[in-house]
Amino acid sequence: QHLPVDEYNEPGGHAGSFGWFASGLVDVAALTGNPKYAAAVDRLWQNLVDTKMCITGGVGANGGIEGFGPPHYVHRGGYNETCAASGQVFYNYRLFLLTKDAKYFDVMEIVLLNGLLTGVGLEGNTFFYINPMEVNGEWGFNMQHQKGRFPWWKVVCCPGSISRTVPQVPGYMYAHEGDNLYVTLYAATETEATLTSGKVKVKQETKYPFEGKIALTIDPVKDGQQFALRLRIPTWAREKRFLPGKLYSFKEAPPPWSLQVNGKVVTPRMEKGFAVLDRTWKAGDKVQLDLPMPVQFSTAFNRVVAYNGRVAVTRGPLVFCAEEIDNGMQIQRLAAPQLPKPDQVKVTSIKEGLLKGMPLISFPGVERLEHEVLGNREFRVYLAQPLKPYEGKTRPATIRLVPYFSWNNRGEKSMTVWLPHKVEAGKKGVPLEWIAAKAEKAPISLVGNVTAIAIHNKSGQP
Repeated sequence: QHLPVDEYNEPGGHAGSFGWFASGLVDVAALTGNPKYAAAVDRLWQNLVDTKMCITGGVGANGGIEGFGPPHYVHRGGYNETCAASGQVFYNYRLFLLTKDAKYFDVMEIVLLNGLLTGVGLEGNTFFYINPMEVNGEWGFNMQHQKGRFPWWKVVCCPGSISRTVPQVPGYMYAHEGDNLYVTLYAATETEATLTSGKVKVKQETKYPFEGKIALTIDPVKDGQQFALRLRIPTWAREKRFLPGKLYSFKEAPPPWSLQVNGKVVTPRMEKGFAVLDRTWKAGDKVQLDLPMPVQFSTAFNRVVAYNGRVAVTRGPLVFCAEEIDNGMQIQRLAAPQLPKPDQVKVTSIKEGLLKGMPLISFPGVERLEHEVLGNREFRVYLAQPLKPYEGKTRPATIRLVPYFSWNNRGEKSMTVWLPHKVEAGKKGVPLEWIAAKAEKAPISLVGNVTAIAIHNKSGQP
């Protein structure tokens, strides 16, 4: 960043460095109480989720600088460095502490479970530097042109980011202030918090993020203790979008969530994304939160050129992807020209192997029999393009998807997050302009980078 704080309007430069810089800026805002710092970090965050974040929470699509391009420049090829995901975890966590707003944890959870976890193999000893949305099984996208994760690399920032972020997750589960106890992440955990009114023990029992039922047992130090239990209700469970921001929208609104206290349905008030239960508590009180997890299909804002005509599949807080190993063909041959009806979508559990116990989503689609095979250079160009009309022969096929964080653990074959759906009327596969609204300006933070300057010039803006 090269501007005074008062002039910060959007992220720029190296995406990993931005996350750490922004985290520090939030700390300065908290320590000084200076409103200009708080206003700056809020503007930067809003611009990030509105124009620059992948559906996995990954940021930094411009591989030339491992950083940000102009607004809406996010594409299926990445770059989404693992370090940048780590920075987003720290940034959003601090924003929550500053504001007590659940929207920051909503983003942080998506980053943790998708954009960050994919950076490490399930056995914990191999790593991604780059986290693309689509590969063809031939393109060596990772360091040293590898098609999979590497065990070690002379630039060890990403393994280091994993090892310093994951151990902090237990500290992100709960927060408290005065007589307010926040449940910010859901997992089978227990803790003891010291509130103004006294100590409280909380125990969670759940299979989240694979299932949406969360059972909590509340044990205050004394019966009749009054405090507010605040349960985060994620964006994906209460709005028609997967995460905060203007980039992605569900095709269907989510079903209603529900809350019970000692077996009785309650309707809590909502404050900043939290369901608030402010009452007197006794030992053994039970709270049951039910967050339904239907399979959802998302489309992207039409200025995000690379996602035009495609859909992404999510369930709960997890992004899913189609891998060649589960589908028996190069994944670029598959398409979903008609979205399935709810009764056509199946969610089962993987029975064996490294992914045992994880959900497997399946639904009907088609195989494109005349799919064009591209060389690696052409494939990388294709990753930044909208869907083009496909009018050749097709035949029925079943599309199977697994959690994105688990991909590339069973072979280095093709994968995609964004499935071909249908070309929007009037688009005909023609790329949209980089910036459609002339009132918007390409970020001046791009100045000084050759790749970024080329993109800036294509936008036709001063």
